This record gives sequence, structure tokens and C-alpha cells, in this order.
Amino acid sequence: MHKFYYFSTILLSMAFSNHAVAGCGSPSIQVTGSSNIIATLSGTATDTALGKTICTIDAQEEHHKNGELWDYKTGLTTGIDPRKKIGDWSVTGDNVNYVYGSNNYSFTLFDNGGGSYTFCDGSLASVAEVTSIVPNINVGCGFPAP
Repeated sequence: MHKFYYFSTILLSMAFSNHAVAGCGSPSIQVTGSSNIIATLSGTATDTALGKTICTIDAQEEHHKNGELWDYKTGLTTGIDPRKKIGDWSVTGDNVNYVYGSNNYSFTLFDNGGGSYTFCDGSLASVAEVTSIVPNINVGCGFPAP
């Protein structure tokens, strides 16, 4: 009886959780091809915006079309923790590459559906879940000011 109770509790907590299970495999679909990944993260050549802002639960990183990576932080209008360049990003094959100073990272991108994406490492472990993508830069994700 206790085993059934514990198992049911775990299933219910997963079912009613307000966080989707991050997808680094089925049913999520890997975004493949450099043009598809670039279009998802920064837009196409015909988009008028200079890039897109990728929103996670605790970050808002701007993926500029020129390969620069900026952290929106609190924007340009406040003197507290203003927007600044934090690195560079690029796409090679099916991998998204990031350079933060001397640190290099490479991830695959999975589409969870409904505008949600997951960055996954080489072992297909979830690294970051994208909660939304804003189709512009220098606008932030709507996080409350500190």
C-alpha cells in the first residue's frame, strides 16, 4: 500500500507541476540545420529586428544577428546592472556555440512545442529551458525590476 501511495504522489506532483519537463528527446524535437537554429534564436535575414531575446527563468540573453551575446539585465535606463555584452554565439551544424570570456560551451536545441525550447548538453541533459523568445533586442523579457 505504501509503495502505491508514494508512486501516486510522485506521479501527481509531476502532473500538476507548473514546470514542463524539459525535453532533450522525444516528444521534443531537435532543431536541426544551422539556418533553422539561427532563425529560431536571432531571426532570418529578412527580419527587421537586429536579433531576439531568449528568456529563461533567470536570464534574458540577446542573440544578435552579428553573433554578439548581450545580457539585458535591467536595460539601459537604469544605472543598476545595465545591459552589456557578455560574449559571442554561433552555430556549427546542429550545435549552438557560446563563448563567455575564456569559457566555451556547445549545446543542441530542442523544440518542446508552444514556444518552449530546451538547450541540452552532449549527454542530452537539460541545461536551460527557454520560457519565451522575444522577437527583438533591447526590450527584455518583462522581468520585474530589482
